[in-house]
Amino acid sequence: MQNYYLTNKTFDSEKNIHLQLTFIGSLFQVLAFTFVIVGNMLYSVLGYRILLSAGLLLTSTGLIAAGWATSTWELYLSLSVCSGLGMSFLAALCLRILPQWFVKYRSTAFGIQASGTSFTILVVPFLIVHINKTLGPAWTYRILGISFLCLNIIAFLFIRERVATSRSLQQGKIDFSVLLNVNLVIWLFVGPLQLYASYTTFVFLPSYATYIGLSDVQGSAIISILAAAGICGRVGAGYIGDRIGNINTFIVSMFLCVISVLVIWMVAKSLGALVVFAVFNGFVYGTYYTLSAPVALSIVPAKQYPSALGLGMLAFAFAICGPVLASYLESKSKNHPFFSCKIISGVGYAACLLLTVILKFRIDKRPFAKV
Repeated sequence: MQNYYLTNKTFDSEKNIHLQLTFIGSLFQVLAFTFVIVGNMLYSVLGYRILLSAGLLLTSTGLIAAGWATSTWELYLSLSVCSGLGMSFLAALCLRILPQWFVKYRSTAFGIQASGTSFTILVVPFLIVHINKTLGPAWTYRILGISFLCLNIIAFLFIRERVATSRSLQQGKIDFSVLLNVNLVIWLFVGPLQLYASYTTFVFLPSYATYIGLSDVQGSAIISILAAAGICGRVGAGYIGDRIGNINTFIVSMFLCVISVLVIWMVAKSLGALVVFAVFNGFVYGTYYTLSAPVALSIVPAKQYPSALGLGMLAFAFAICGPVLASYLESKSKNHPFFSCKIISGVGYAACLLLTVILKFRIDKRPFAKV
């Protein structure tokens, strides 16, 4: 939709429109992650059914309300704030309930769960382009909101806790002593760096496709290919993580991410080259979403997991820097379009790789140990 607004000059009367549109999506991502800590507290106090209901209503309401937006600040309120808060509650619910049902194959289970996001990204871009061309942006948002509500009501019927937890305000409090665990703190830094790198790619890839002469349909196809590879990659990361170690798997994935961005995307000037990048990067970029919770559970005791989870998601606020910084640099750079986006994304993945290698050797100094 960002590419549509820029191409059709929908909000051209407003200042720094490219930066503002990027910030709408970035703020959504930040709220969706950072308010998981609030969702965690509400889960402990109110229970999963009330939290799930609130998440569904907020997310679908935000999408539907975006259909009436006539300025960017209205998109901020509807998409960024309302839908972002709703998604944070749903994310908290998934991250609290799923580990209850799996122990031996926990990473594989998280991989299957995380692949659902990639499946959505695989299908939705084509739907958005088709609906947008046929009915316009207003009905595009309304249809997305109604569809989201209806599909998730069906999922609502099948969600259960394995063990009912006690409900109290005391249970919802954050245990800040987890921050004394240096290994956890390192892992908490990896999360926002990985998100800022991958989100920068997602935000600018459709516009980059248009820049090199591809159509909007082809640009959506690139994102869908990226997502399709992500389905296999996230499930594969969980499966491999259960066998060779979650941190080992993440290290290999981040190394491949660096290669894909700083080598393949850097020279991609055609549809074929961009498809190669989408397949290569798509297979490994979403590894953190699969392995984040299993790694945290291996670093801290189970009773501290909710606090580690909430604080980890809170750290994702820094991820907003990636796309926003890239947009700012792009607005200042006229000679080498999208070069700063590639550098920002590649450096982010490289930082993730370095921090995770440090974490691995802090846990076990043997280079080939299962960690």
